[in-house]
Amino acid sequence: MRTMKNMQYIQNEQIATDESLQYCMQLFDSMSKNNLWYIYRGRFTQKISDTIITIAEQNMHSTQEQTQIRKRVFAILVECLQNILRHQAAVETQDLLPATERLEMLAIQKKDGFYQITSGNVIETSLVPSLQELLEKINSLDRDALKEFYLDVLNSSTVSDKGGAGLGLIDIARKSHSELLYDFKPISERFSYFYLHTTIPHPVETVAFDFKTIQGVHEIVHARNIMLVYSGKLHQENLMNLLSITNGLHYGEYDMKKKVFNIMVEMLQNIVKHGAKLHEEDKGNPAIFYVQSVPGAFILCSGNYIHTQCVEKLTTGIDYVNSLTSEQLNEYYIAQLLNFEIDTHKESGLGIIDLCIKSSNKIKYYVAPSTQEVSFFTMQVTVNIPFGKK
Repeated sequence: MRTMKNMQYIQNEQIATDESLQYCMQLFDSMSKNNLWYIYRGRFTQKISDTIITIAEQNMHSTQEQTQIRKRVFAILVECLQNILRHQAAVETQDLLPATERLEMLAIQKKDGFYQITSGNVIETSLVPSLQELLEKINSLDRDALKEFYLDVLNSSTVSDKGGAGLGLIDIARKSHSELLYDFKPISERFSYFYLHTTIPHPVETVAFDFKTIQGVHEIVHARNIMLVYSGKLHQENLMNLLSITNGLHYGEYDMKKKVFNIMVEMLQNIVKHGAKLHEEDKGNPAIFYVQSVPGAFILCSGNYIHTQCVEKLTTGIDYVNSLTSEQLNEYYIAQLLNFEIDTHKESGLGIIDLCIKSSNKIKYYVAPSTQEVSFFTMQVTVNIPFGKK
């Protein structure tokens, strides 16, 4: 029996030099420390935007946030999402950009009692001076002047499918009662990446909020071409909404999309059913899940706490499943399915076997002790893209 005193970091031998599993744990620690709920990086649709709002609502409801604050957060979140939907790079523009530079992002964070929303999207570099001038003007106005400016722009602007002349930005400032922080990152001579950061509610005393932390996390997931990161307490209700978002990501043709989605379902269900809570009163299990696109494959990675007493049995089971051939895997799956002496799905290990069968790859894992009672378990599943497919 392993104890915290003598328990070492455990990883299966296939990934002895693979730091990506340790990265998952480090990303979880970073997002938890900064209370980052999730980062979505990809193409935005109205359906995905609606689901992001639903997940935010569930998270805020679980924290019993004040109704007034919730309404302000939702109003600003809706405006940020609408701003991305209106202004995300068109298909013809995307073709001019490197693949990793094409995706918009949105991050939601609660830190030191303040909700913070950060969005990012590609814009024409020629628009930077006028946009910066508008943002500086918005930040220079008090509430009354901001309201007057909003009405002036509303009455003088021609509103198109892209919205009015900065109405969305003015409205975000009005509703948040805080300064809009922003940054521009050059992508090429023609295009730049525009970050916008909003804090809710406005502090009684002026506090400088640095959103470089979120920019840094975004740059890391950007460099690794991670399409979605969710960090938070996972339960059956928000699991379904998270799956709705991931279903909107681009995985190529239908068969590949179906395979990736089915593996996601199994991995997320594994967290909900078998993860460990740090506090008994928590609704859901603390976890991280992300999807990464690499040449020739998608990598799905999850991390969650498990009871330390379960580590040896779990890792032994995974090692055994990894040792089987494809034919042996199918035979073992049927044998476990028909073994009526096993009381539960958890005991049978059907989920782990199913992941190996569906992915046609071995499962990689990493286990690190956290407390006397729980350890952090990271699991990675690779889904190969058939040659010639995108």
